[in-house]
Amino acid sequence: MPIDGAVYSVTVTSPDGCIATDSIQLQSFNNVSLFGGQDINICEGETVELNVPGFYESMVWEDGSTDNPRLVQPSSTTTYSATIFYRSCSSSESITVNVNAELELDLGEDITICPGETIELNSGLTGMHNWSNGESSSEIIVAPEQSTLYYLTVSSGNCFVEDSILVFVEDPFIEILNESVFCENSLITIETVSSDGSILWSTGETGPSINVVPSSNSNYSVTVTSDNGCTATDNINFTKYGGGDISLGPDITICQGGSIELQVRGLFDYVIWSDGFIGSSRTVTPGNTTSYN
Repeated sequence: MPIDGAVYSVTVTSPDGCIATDSIQLQSFNNVSLFGGQDINICEGETVELNVPGFYESMVWEDGSTDNPRLVQPSSTTTYSATIFYRSCSSSESITVNVNAELELDLGEDITICPGETIELNSGLTGMHNWSNGESSSEIIVAPEQSTLYYLTVSSGNCFVEDSILVFVEDPFIEILNESVFCENSLITIETVSSDGSILWSTGETGPSINVVPSSNSNYSVTVTSDNGCTATDNINFTKYGGGDISLGPDITICQGGSIELQVRGLFDYVIWSDGFIGSSRTVTPGNTTSYN
């Protein structure tokens, strides 16, 4: 009577003394492994193929079906069994299909931050994380200098899920348009250009412009605040207009009968010369030494 696992060999010897050998190891049909002893892991909603390989005359599944291979799509972890038949022998084995719950990833609505701020992004999931910035933890802290779209892939076993979130960096601005030089006792309207938001001056006034009568070295600052609380500031420090703000340069020597161009340099709106000429530059041909103002 054969024994499971027993090895039988046979040798043939020719009249000339040549030999050949072969062997066989017997395996009990009742001990045949149908699925290789490995359970299967799938994600929720996946379909898997169950296949019973080997040598047999017929087979049947636990539900009475005989399809082989068999396609299944379990909604939860399920055990399937098959029985194979050969002559008067039979062998049965079970396999479990483990269904991993579908991963649900929601990074939330897009976020707006101010320049220099940090924000925490959190998946709320366990598993392997792969962020677009190279980080691999479930929670990351970011401080982008400009608006950035972050992608995340989370995997667990054979399952994976993806999501993205935009971190918008709001960059408010405000700029004072005026020159900083003023004429004594003059009324000046300080004007600005800015991004959307509420505007507050150091005087306590609001709005894009204010009227002031500055004194020398008086300073005014203005801040714009966006709806998200981001701010930007500019300021102006006034200096009283004086004679040192324009220049004709050093005295000039020319030959008699020669001409020279005189040019006023500095800060001014328009220029009136002492002889009534109007313009920032002029060409003169003095007959003798002459002072021009």
